[in-house]
Amino acid sequence: MKLSGVSILAVMGCATLLQGYAAGVQAQAGTGPLSLTELKNATYSEVGHGPRAVQLRNGSWQGQPATPSSASRPWVGFLGDLVARGDLDGDGIEEAVVMVASHSGGTGVFHHMAIMTRDASSVRSLATRFVGDRIQVISLRVDEQRILLDLVRSGPNDASCCPTEVASLQFRLVRGRLTPPIEVATPRPLSLELLSGQHWRLTAWKRDEPAPAGVSLRYEQGQFRGVAACNGYGASVQASPASANVKVGPPFSTRKACDERAMATEHRFLTLLPSVIAFGFDAGRLALQYGEGGQAGVMLLDRLSAD
Repeated sequence: MKLSGVSILAVMGCATLLQGYAAGVQAQAGTGPLSLTELKNATYSEVGHGPRAVQLRNGSWQGQPATPSSASRPWVGFLGDLVARGDLDGDGIEEAVVMVASHSGGTGVFHHMAIMTRDASSVRSLATRFVGDRIQVISLRVDEQRILLDLVRSGPNDASCCPTEVASLQFRLVRGRLTPPIEVATPRPLSLELLSGQHWRLTAWKRDEPAPAGVSLRYEQGQFRGVAACNGYGASVQASPASANVKVGPPFSTRKACDERAMATEHRFLTLLPSVIAFGFDAGRLALQYGEGGQAGVMLLDRLSAD
């Protein structure tokens, strides 16, 4: 029997619906790729509190203080929404690579890489490795069976609080264990040139305040440039040597009129931009620190693409 074009489309449509239904059933049954929700509510071991397992709830866990009079509590948290996926050991099953941070009440914030998999219908930790104290994660990705991590860490002359050395590390999962990291590039100083060729989208005015869509940013030839919700803009930016500190000049922009919401977003961004005093990275996002005292905050931007 020969099918008409309409019949073929109908059959294809039914097949697509069935595939979508099957994928939904699979996700509900807990047999598909590990979701972000599952990873943020999984059990992690060896993340700064010895061999004892820690069960996260909505991305964090908080323990009891070491002494009844202590105000500080041990804490473990999932790092942003950062997840890299791939078959790391060649068994045909996709693993998830995530970063987990912890502290025990002191100044240190210890970062661990964790490999997670699905065992039957549960989420299981395959391997964990300590990566560093107070690092900044630039990017995390899987290339074939290699885990590639770009980060900012403390260099030989840095205080632990203020890392300025950029490193590119490679890890592998071998016989159920993460190998020690191998440096795949010569460490280099943190500089604005690291942002060259990258396009970013503003997602938060502060860590707990999402920003409306429409603001983009890139760095090229000593300037921040992009679209500020309505108009194109530019502003000169200079970095202090061997430091994350920057100085941003007064912004200039085109003069197109847009709707009220877009103009309000644009005004706020162009007002905050010249008050930016430092840049860094937060779980793969660009972090622009601005203001001082009660006016201080951090604008967060997601990476869109690279040239």
